[in-house]
Amino acid sequence: MRSINLASVLLGLQAASARIINTQFPHLIVPVKEESPNQVFGTQYSGEISQEAGATSRVFTEILFDVPLNEATSCKVNFIVSEGAPREVTGSGAFAFDVWTVSGTPKDQDSWNNRPQLAQWVLQVKLNPDGSVKSKTGGSVPCVKGLPNSFVVTPGNGTEGWKFTWLEIDFPLQGIVFEMSA
Repeated sequence: MRSINLASVLLGLQAASARIINTQFPHLIVPVKEESPNQVFGTQYSGEISQEAGATSRVFTEILFDVPLNEATSCKVNFIVSEGAPREVTGSGAFAFDVWTVSGTPKDQDSWNNRPQLAQWVLQVKLNPDGSVKSKTGGSVPCVKGLPNSFVVTPGNGTEGWKFTWLEIDFPLQGIVFEMSA
């Protein structure tokens, strides 16, 4: 009995001691807009997601990280909102968005009609009406090092009538990041 409890404590300490050794910021941030299906917006400094109420007008944002080789043993996609950092939420309803892996690699020349398809759900972020984070679920991803890691940010399932934009900045830290821990 004691050996089982000691093992649990040691494993818990090992998990608690994991520290972030590298944080990557996106190298591509590309909006794709359903209402402009062939228009290319190119890479941006800010992200945007939206879902108009009762319409088929959505905006997704493609994200690409160039993940370095290092000693990381766990990785996660995280979304951080900082007090006072530039962001805007408009509309009403449930403010939630999802992050997905994609089949293929986003390019700065993508449009709605040639965007990579969603592959696997990674993270859901629920926001308060002021744009601060209410809750996060998920985030862990395989540590595929030395290669681009690609994601798409979409409005949450069943959410509509809102828009969220944010500026990706490193101080104060805000936006989508790729965290590597050892």
